Amino acid sequence: MPAPLLCAGRSVLLVAGGGPAASAALGLGDLLRVVMMVPVLGARAVAWCSDPALFALVRDCAFLSEMIPGGELTAALSRFERIINLTFADLPGAPPEQTVEIRALLAGNGTMKERTFDLPGLLAGRLGIGTVEPLPVARAGAARCDIGFNLRLPPAWGIKALPPEHWQDVARRLPPGVTVTWQPEDGGLDAYVAWVKGCRVLVSVVGLGCHIAMLYGRSLVMLSGPTDFAEIHHYARARVLYPPVPCPYRPCQQSAGVEDCGGCMPHFRPQDIAAAALALLERADL
Repeated sequence: MPAPLLCAGRSVLLVAGGGPAASAALGLGDLLRVVMMVPVLGARAVAWCSDPALFALVRDCAFLSEMIPGGELTAALSRFERIINLTFADLPGAPPEQTVEIRALLAGNGTMKERTFDLPGLLAGRLGIGTVEPLPVARAGAARCDIGFNLRLPPAWGIKALPPEHWQDVARRLPPGVTVTWQPEDGGLDAYVAWVKGCRVLVSVVGLGCHIAMLYGRSLVMLSGPTDFAEIHHYARARVLYPPVPCPYRPCQQSAGVEDCGGCMPHFRPQDIAAAALALLERADL
């Protein structure tokens, strides 16, 4: 028997931080995976609550009725009929019968990346909705460059990095008339979001940039080595590439690989990446 439609016709609050949950939320990419589900919730209104520093993630999502600073969370809870807690902390004042806890859906064994592999599917089952197609939900406006190279990673996930010489090789293989920009070294979240949505095609390792590109409907070449996520394979504007060397563990979802394997990203062929980016560029504005 299917679960009831928990959000249909109701006001919903997405809590991505605030109060005691200020530093215990899902990763930014996982937050956007949830945001892309909002149009199919059937809710009467949906609001977002987080540290204002994260407002840049969702500012272009017109379907959000309001953005609430995290410091105002406690006062806001009573205004909503359903609360989706995307943090791993308790929300004092949130009625348990009206609250969906993401931590309950992600309980179990395995790494967090293993448990979040099909995050939209897990949440859809809890909310009583069907399969969620990853459709763009934010307006990007005009692109400012043809292809963007999204290459930076947290130090803990260096195993997902494409070697620098590979990026340079990909760039050399692109025709002179194709404009290329590289991921900014700094500038904060606002600047990063603006850069991603300004690219017609994003070539990216698995990370936040992929989710921003999907949010804005930008074409995406995703270089999947040790990590992956479910809905990218249903995103019509994506091409997922894998290293051409077989691996029985891929995606291992491990920050150190399996048995100190050293990682699979150096096995990517720059010519394959360049060809995929150009193929997507030809139809990026269709």
